Amino acid sequence: MGETPYKILRATIEHLPQLKVLWVANEFPAWDLEKKLTEFLVVESPEGLVQGAIGLEIFNNHARIHSEAFFDQTLAEEIRPILWERILTFARASGVTQLWTQEQSPFWEKVGMRRVSPKELQALPSRWRCTYPRWLHYKIVPEALLPEELEKQITTLIERERSQLQKAVKLANIAKTITLILVTIFFAACLLLLLRFMVNSVSSR
Repeated sequence: MGETPYKILRATIEHLPQLKVLWVANEFPAWDLEKKLTEFLVVESPEGLVQGAIGLEIFNNHARIHSEAFFDQTLAEEIRPILWERILTFARASGVTQLWTQEQSPFWEKVGMRRVSPKELQALPSRWRCTYPRWLHYKIVPEALLPEELEKQITTLIERERSQLQKAVKLANIAKTITLILVTIFFAACLLLLLRFMVNSVSSR
């Protein structure tokens, strides 16, 4: 991704006045979204002005992308890829594996979100279900494993295999020791019987 003059930041109370104007301009319920301020990522210009924002509501390992808004819609094409990258980063860091949205822009399907069937929609948390059925879904794991996550899984697997191998070697050594003891006892018994036989033979003469 090329250089961009815009910064993506977590929304703070300092952003709220500009966000209220943005939400009203996009015909969103500012009074309601204000309560969800901490869910929002804001797009800030080099001058420190809010150019856009998007919400990311997290519930367990699910997250809902919502309330995308821009002051200038012509900037959306440039800003959305940056927002998407930050959304993925934040979602992964928060343990999110399922992304959902009802946003209408074709961009979301271009980056891999896909429409879900009524059956697949059953996986959507009930708190987000509504009469409007069109939802897009993106599964972060396991299809999109990060290199560090993959490395962690491989390391765990190697450690597990090493532990099992050590147990197997230990059991093999125990079995070997037991076998050696049994063989020694067997030969000792044979030797004892042979000695008794020889003694009895000498005594009978």
